[in-house]
Amino acid sequence: MPAGDEDVEANLLRAPPCATTLQIRVFRAEDLPRGGDSGDRAGDSGELGSCPSRVLGTATLRLSHISRDPDELEEGNPGFFPCFGPSFLPFYGPGRMLPGTPGRFYRGRVLLELCTHLGSPPGRQRDAIAPVDAERAQSRLPRCQLGLCAVFHSATVAPGGAEPLRLELGIGSAAAATAPARPASHGDLYHHLPWFGDKPVVAVTSLWEDAGYRWDSVNRLRALCQHLVRPQTRGGLIPNTGRIDPKHGED
Repeated sequence: MPAGDEDVEANLLRAPPCATTLQIRVFRAEDLPRGGDSGDRAGDSGELGSCPSRVLGTATLRLSHISRDPDELEEGNPGFFPCFGPSFLPFYGPGRMLPGTPGRFYRGRVLLELCTHLGSPPGRQRDAIAPVDAERAQSRLPRCQLGLCAVFHSATVAPGGAEPLRLELGIGSAAAATAPARPASHGDLYHHLPWFGDKPVVAVTSLWEDAGYRWDSVNRLRALCQHLVRPQTRGGLIPNTGRIDPKHGED
């Protein structure tokens, strides 16, 4: 019992810790850098590449987002162990064209599933994915074509010099760029790209899984929350708390 913890009954009723096993199933990898791209080695779409000396990218799964401690929930709710997917997890790392530049750029994604089981198997285990689990992940693979379009109105405070500059628009591994243009000087203040009346337009099309059912559900829930919260604020309730404003009705 921790020092200073005198709640004996609560400690006696608390379940003892149990061994758990974290299992990760990797179904597919996409958009990984090909050989010769920034010095990385990786396989084609659908295969995990071999890269023993370089990290292609990183991704983070926060336990607070994929699990819940029962002590943090209301009484009677058991909580749940870490779980995720099957879903695509994007990886981010250095830029494709300039590996030394700071920032986070899309470097590929992996279709994986993370689940937790009670019990501890002997040591680490590696095995092929069961056919029933592989078939369940197939629902994430059908694609639909999506488009992204951008109109560039101006580009100011650009670096000076004789080297042409261009702006790139990308989504996933698909990208397109404006035509190269040399920066023009605006007096002694700054440099800009001389687009004037001709504004560049860039469009990118790519294939992604159809996640419209998620967007529709989120939009419905947000609209429902706004509809329920707004009338309550007129009745003297403090927004997002459910408590009555003591100043309501006072003159």
